[in-house]
Amino acid sequence: MHAAWALREAGRSPVVINNNPETVSTDFDVSDALIFEPPGADEVEAAYRATNAQGVMLAFGGQTAINLADELSRRGVTIVGSDRASLDMA
Repeated sequence: MHAAWALREAGRSPVVINNNPETVSTDFDVSDALIFEPPGADEVEAAYRATNAQGVMLAFGGQTAINLADELSRRGVTIVGSDRASLDMA
């Protein structure tokens, strides 16, 4: 949620994807959109394209999100923040 707050303060429109509503239910208003889907490559790509996002930030989504870096890069989804190479190195 801190990343979403920082994005909003920077004038961006954050979108959060999370399949566990209990972890974000108290912060539903922190993002412009809250998508309750499993954070798989198909769902992230669909949200990216549907919202005309400039990129996705995987480093804040735990290991599940980090594991999507290769597949999303192959699909042409822009990864911002820590890029695929940095995530692999870490």
